Amino acid sequence: MITSTWDEPQRATTPRGWYWPPGTTKPGETSCAGHYLDYGQDHRRFDDRQADQPGKIHCVVIHAATRAAVESRYVDTICQARQYIEDAARQYGHP
Repeated sequence: MITSTWDEPQRATTPRGWYWPPGTTKPGETSCAGHYLDYGQDHRRFDDRQADQPGKIHCVVIHAATRAAVESRYVDTICQARQYIEDAARQYGHP
């Protein structure tokens, strides 16, 4: 279930969002807990994940303590992106 704070600009050229759960993140002071960017249908990827992650929305999860990117994957929908980031962020110290 998606329950946390998201910053998703409505005027962006493609969908994108940053995840800011309270307690471990604060906009302007810390990195977010994760983010996604929809690269669109015409985006050509040059990585080895295309076969098992065919989506066009790239998701990144940030570790709460180190503030380093610790996981990423491609998904098909914004809902999947938000759910993946929230679930994975909990494994890395976010509420």
